[in-house]
Amino acid sequence: MSNDDAIMVEPRVNRRQLLIGAGAAGAAAAVGLASSVTPVAAASSDSSWIVGAWEIVITPDANQGPPQPGVITFAPGGVVTDVDANSPSTGVGGWKADDDGRINLTFRNFSFDSNGNAQGMATINVTVHSKNDGKGFSGRYKVTATDLSGQTTFFQGTGAVSGEHLAIHGA
Repeated sequence: MSNDDAIMVEPRVNRRQLLIGAGAAGAAAAVGLASSVTPVAAASSDSSWIVGAWEIVITPDANQGPPQPGVITFAPGGVVTDVDANSPSTGVGGWKADDDGRINLTFRNFSFDSNGNAQGMATINVTVHSKNDGKGFSGRYKVTATDLSGQTTFFQGTGAVSGEHLAIHGA
């Protein structure tokens, strides 16, 4: 899947609804990496540091909305799920480590009207690097919202995402 993949949403969905439905980019699509991020020491051959649940902060670029909290889970084998505080749906997709120690992921969120009918889809592409020896990550995303056919793009947004391992009560 390329970084130009799109999100689908009908024209009657406003920008705010789309941001909410897409998880305000819920760790969104295509990425340019933050310059302060350092790759994990074990890097390319060991991506096990990413497996688990992460508390994230999604920070859209200027004029695209306020930062939003969320949770993203990376499972062995390349499955990813994402939810954020303002999203009515869960994002589902896949992840893969590259040879430079980055983690690339693509996931989709669907938006629905008040009757439960699918209105569109958001495709979010993200690239992150480990920081603090795998105790956190940061990176960039791109989100694109389209109608269900993928033919009409209604919104594209970019921003930063950062994460820290989700604290386990009693651990």
